[in-house]
Amino acid sequence: LTFTRLAAAEMYTRIQKELHNLTDDEDIEEELKLFTKATITTIDAFCHRIVASDPTRYGLPADFVLDEEESRVMAKECALALFREEPNHPGLVALATYASPDSLMDQLLVPLAIKHFHPSSSSFNKEKMEVLVIDQFIAHYQECVEGFLGVVNALLKIVHTTPLYFKNLPILQEIASKGGELSDPAKFGNLSSYYTSFKVEKLKGGDEGTRIEYNALVDIFRRYNQALLLAESALANRKMLTDTYSFLEHYYYRYLKAKRERGVVNHGDIAAMALDILINNATVRRYWQGRFRYILVDEFQDTNRLQKDLVYLLAAKSDFEGEGVPPPNALVSDKLFFVGDEKQSIYRFRNADVRVFKRLGKEIVASGGQKILLKHNYRSEPALVSFYNVLFEKIMGESTAEYEAQFKELEMRGATPGLTPKIEFHFKELPKDDQPIIEEEGELATAVEAEAYAIQELIKKMVDSDAYLIRGQEGVRRPEHKDIAILLRTVSNQLYYEKALRAEGIPYTLSAVQSLFLEAPANDLYNFLQLLVFPDDKLAYTALLRSPFCYLSDDTIFLLLDKWDGVPFAHSPTSDTEIAKFLAAKELFERLQELAKTATITDLITLLWYEGGYRNHLLRDSSYQVYLEHFDYLFELALTYDRRREGLSEFLDFLRPLLGEKERLDEIEPLKAIEEGVKILTIHKSKGLEFPIVIVANMGTIPRAPEKPGWHEMEVDDELLIIPNHMP
Repeated sequence: LTFTRLAAAEMYTRIQKELHNLTDDEDIEEELKLFTKATITTIDAFCHRIVASDPTRYGLPADFVLDEEESRVMAKECALALFREEPNHPGLVALATYASPDSLMDQLLVPLAIKHFHPSSSSFNKEKMEVLVIDQFIAHYQECVEGFLGVVNALLKIVHTTPLYFKNLPILQEIASKGGELSDPAKFGNLSSYYTSFKVEKLKGGDEGTRIEYNALVDIFRRYNQALLLAESALANRKMLTDTYSFLEHYYYRYLKAKRERGVVNHGDIAAMALDILINNATVRRYWQGRFRYILVDEFQDTNRLQKDLVYLLAAKSDFEGEGVPPPNALVSDKLFFVGDEKQSIYRFRNADVRVFKRLGKEIVASGGQKILLKHNYRSEPALVSFYNVLFEKIMGESTAEYEAQFKELEMRGATPGLTPKIEFHFKELPKDDQPIIEEEGELATAVEAEAYAIQELIKKMVDSDAYLIRGQEGVRRPEHKDIAILLRTVSNQLYYEKALRAEGIPYTLSAVQSLFLEAPANDLYNFLQLLVFPDDKLAYTALLRSPFCYLSDDTIFLLLDKWDGVPFAHSPTSDTEIAKFLAAKELFERLQELAKTATITDLITLLWYEGGYRNHLLRDSSYQVYLEHFDYLFELALTYDRRREGLSEFLDFLRPLLGEKERLDEIEPLKAIEEGVKILTIHKSKGLEFPIVIVANMGTIPRAPEKPGWHEMEVDDELLIIPNHMP
């Protein structure tokens, strides 16, 4: 089991290749014949198999559909329906005082439903949640007061000579003198006016070092002050808590009802249901326990507690009869093998929790298992490993918190003869204040455009010279385009890098296509399919005539449009050079028109792509070949609609507003049989992959502040509390 489809595919290929190298062994040769039956997959896909064995337990049909986007749409529809039907619900009124309806829906309700409201949930116990949350408020409040007073005392220890310092001093002294009163739980909920009665200013002028230290503490002081005001508000208005959870309960049941009626689930639902099935359905649990002798989990630092519990259930001893998830000492002693690196945990935004991985190591050792420290890096050259050791130590230091990665120095293999590894930092200096600006003719490139073209030049140098030799099967060699990866933090600026590579004919492949609906392939296929459903669509007919499916000249198209009577291909061109192309397109259209009555959407676009000649059109020009993979994405999109049993009209309704837009499709991750060219992908998508040369690009952009969800979570005695943000 691993984390991404790309990593699973890479692992499948590597294991199969390794086994092929050992076919002198008769046992391995026999196993190789059965290799197609090996279970090498993602945790999500494996959970889907488990749920498929017992979906009716949750009121879902046997042909339920996994669709992340449709789940979001349902969550939004349910929220809007509640807004309309219960506009005066006290809980909604309370929430609306802190956020607009759009923010309330997009930042609280929809994300909350996607992450926490699953068909396997037993109920929404608002009474229990209220009691636990109040207890947590008080505990959190006490921690805030301690931190607040600690910062006040730290500020009082600093001596400065500026007027603002002496203005702040009596305020801080007065707060410190009230420490006992502020820390008294009996006073909580009655101190709001006090926390709004003072203002501590940042210093200006004077000694720079002292000023910076003081002002940093003032920032922390203000954050604590704001948190205490929120806590005061929440504790002073406890009825609001009851009302809020009452409204969330209504939303919870409405959303799950919609899921069951439509038979649509998301990835979070699948994982939660899989765990619930293994806990409560002994027959299914025993089947899966007996199905595998060994379970190997890769990239375990990117899993969460739910996924760990699921693996524990699969590895439980046959005589384990306890309730819930088995403890480590109830597992088969040699069934589980985990691999992970806490420094590589980068999927927190998808609920990964590195604490689960760190606790796992302790549990395994405590129950008699082994923890094997992989100290050697065999992949990278020694000079690179030495650099990483220095860098990581400075970044991670002596981290002690459970959620932080700990640094341990890596050991290294011997160097590859004839190879000179490189770490290069390319940057564009900012102009000095006194540097004259030289005006040039023409439009200047933006920073990201300039960087993209600099990377293009660098790649040309890499493949055309001996400056960046890499390790080959026989010594060293020049890199090919497929040996190079460009990693991006996000794909927001990806189009600039695509454009720069296309300008020099450098082939590339993508892990996430942003230009899918901007480029011709999606638009040409859409117009052909649109004409099948709406034959009187003059615009779609015009686009088809101009597309590679027909390729008529503009003059001929104008003549045909003059005769347009609402029926496509009713009138033929008069030019001998055009009529053959026209008749071929007409034959293809009539064939698809008949086929569309019974065929799937994937059948239609596959026929257009291959038999319709679109793929050959792209292959004829090397500059067009970068668009070949667009078919993979369109096919995956079409497959989603086929699985939902929705028709061509619904598929076109989805595509229509996207055409001409820069749209990112996060949930579409097609697997490609052959990947040539420079690989452009996000750092997250690169997990489990390996490249001889890596360019980490677009490092100069300032990251956008991440959107905070409209709630936060606390874990108390294995109980997860969901707390809207106005309740700290």
